[in-house]
Amino acid sequence: MAYKDTILIVDDQKINRVMLSDVLEQDYMLLFAEDGKQAIEILENNASEISVMILDIIMPKVDGFEVLKRMQLSSVYSKIPVIVITTQTSYENEVKALKLGAVDFITKPFSPDVLTYKLQNLIRYKNTTNMFSVVKEDFLTGVFSKDYFYQLVNEQLLLSEGQSYDMLVADIENFKLINDSFGVEEGDKLLQYFANVIRECARRYHGIVGRIGGDHFALLLPCHESGREKTEKLEHDIADEITASLMAYPLKFRIYAKLGVYQCNNTMLTISQICDRAMLAAQEIKGNYNVNISYYDDAIRQRLLLEQEIEGEMKTALETGQFQVFFQPKFSIKDEKHAGAEALVRWIHPEKGIIPPGQFVPIFERNGFISELDLYVMRQTCDFIANQKRNHLPYVPISVNVSRRDIYNESLPQVLSKIVESYQLDISDIHLEITETSYTENSQQLIGVITKLKQLGFVIEMDDFGSGYSSLNMLSELPIDVLKLDMRFLQNSLNAYSQNSSILSFIISLAKWMNISVVAEGVETKSQLEYLRNLNCDYAQGYYFAKPMPRDEYYAMMEHAQVTKVEIEDDLSKQGIRITGVQEGEVMMIVDDMKINRIMLSNIFQDTFKIVECSNGQEALDYLSDSSHRVDVILLDLLMPLMDGYETMRLLKLDPNRKQIPIIIVSQPGESNEIKALKMGASDYITKPFNALVVRKRVSNAIAEQRFRKMISYVNKDFYKD
Repeated sequence: MAYKDTILIVDDQKINRVMLSDVLEQDYMLLFAEDGKQAIEILENNASEISVMILDIIMPKVDGFEVLKRMQLSSVYSKIPVIVITTQTSYENEVKALKLGAVDFITKPFSPDVLTYKLQNLIRYKNTTNMFSVVKEDFLTGVFSKDYFYQLVNEQLLLSEGQSYDMLVADIENFKLINDSFGVEEGDKLLQYFANVIRECARRYHGIVGRIGGDHFALLLPCHESGREKTEKLEHDIADEITASLMAYPLKFRIYAKLGVYQCNNTMLTISQICDRAMLAAQEIKGNYNVNISYYDDAIRQRLLLEQEIEGEMKTALETGQFQVFFQPKFSIKDEKHAGAEALVRWIHPEKGIIPPGQFVPIFERNGFISELDLYVMRQTCDFIANQKRNHLPYVPISVNVSRRDIYNESLPQVLSKIVESYQLDISDIHLEITETSYTENSQQLIGVITKLKQLGFVIEMDDFGSGYSSLNMLSELPIDVLKLDMRFLQNSLNAYSQNSSILSFIISLAKWMNISVVAEGVETKSQLEYLRNLNCDYAQGYYFAKPMPRDEYYAMMEHAQVTKVEIEDDLSKQGIRITGVQEGEVMMIVDDMKINRIMLSNIFQDTFKIVECSNGQEALDYLSDSSHRVDVILLDLLMPLMDGYETMRLLKLDPNRKQIPIIIVSQPGESNEIKALKMGASDYITKPFNALVVRKRVSNAIAEQRFRKMISYVNKDFYKD
């Protein structure tokens, strides 16, 4: 299989375009322009794919000289070699064309052989020049850089007549989580290890490997001469080898890699597009830990075609009103009155019917159209509430989804507030829903934007909150007003002893401690509603009450609706050392880097102790270094930055004035951690997540035991003194 370079032919005479096509079409991909204006338009969309331009000088509208001038203004276009071909043989035209950047000049009638040789030489020279103009190696991993890899692969595919190839793209699942949890330095070490594993596979099977971005590595693999079955067996062996190598990597985290494969059988695609298709195949098995390799197939191709179709129709759909805003009510669980609603967008296509949001929203998020759609939904929602107010009809706050793409726009607070003000609404009439995944992508930037939105008066809802314990710190980082529980919490939760039940109870209790309202989504039955009422959940949304409905139906429902006020508590912000609770009496120090744990423990004990909160061991020691600071009991986490719990406890036990303070470890489960902590002198070890009653009882026991030992010590001293 031979890959073809692309030639752009620009000539206003059809006969000339046909003649050039007859000469070149067998060896090259051809693009045609009838004048200079069309040529510029083609360059705008295809410049990276064009190897050479054949340009006529004398043309109407925009002539060849003007095309050359415009190309020189672009760093991309100016790198494309141009052969000028015309009937004009004057010395002046030739010199002018060369001065404007043309690299060669051929007069009509031309010799096919001469033109072919000139093209071959130009393309070879261009490719060689490009090879030396890019950095060959990726600075971190030592494999080929993306640009150099693309050029090597292009050369290989062009020169290897008769040899078939597969493109393999591998990436590490949840690599960002590894970076965030263990640090960038540890992430870099993993990438170097990963690259070495893939490089060894490339060496053994005569492939080419490059790093094409982040944790993505591409491997061009020659297909086995025995056919597809043998080739795919080889590729599965490579996937298994990569998996085994990552399993052996010395990190306390299960590391998985996914491998996507694309058969290089389409000569119309660029190398970048080939890698993209292999990457799409890898994405098909994200989250499936039993499968480590996937092949690009017709199902993926059909989705790509659907995506192209959707992108082609999206602007027209918005202009012609095909996107409609539906509203799904929310109800107070306490009195089952109408407490709010969520605005949801539906695409009602004139031919296809309803297109599910799951099909078009991810596409719009990638291409940026989601921003226009979000603002459209915001305006439609504001218009509805304004109409209710204007006609003195019942109304409730309505939440509008803010996409992950928009939430990082620093101007978003001003844009949204202006829209709300233009409808003469109160800012609190609109709630903004963000998703948990927005936090994991760029937490610091998200916190900044959300804080600005809160300062303007918007109510912030966290949608699709997950069950992972790693998500909990997010609640203390973000100024959230409302927590919307993912509907999967309700599935199989009616068994009071199920894991889902425990998680649901824990999350709702946690939100209550933090003064965050809770909305349960996906409520479908009376029994689920009663279960949520027993857990003291605030609001419910789901088919038990009402399905999402178009504006007219929602308007009719609101005419006779009984509404209740949504209560939003003030946000609790806890920074650095903080002292709360009973101001007289014994002092408890809580040392934990997660604010959410400090909040929970503080709420449990603030009616009994004066509470001192510290975010790490060093902060705790600094506080205790002041002899006037009394502390009677310490609740200590083990895993913290700056100074962990082990080192904090070691130093405290060395201090004769502090070594008698009871230290109760409140940390992650782990038998080895517990044994080590108790050997070092911890009074007790409580695992997270914890139960309030259990924590109270065990702290009480630890203090009582410490006092008993102290009393015995005094008795013994008096006994031996006598």
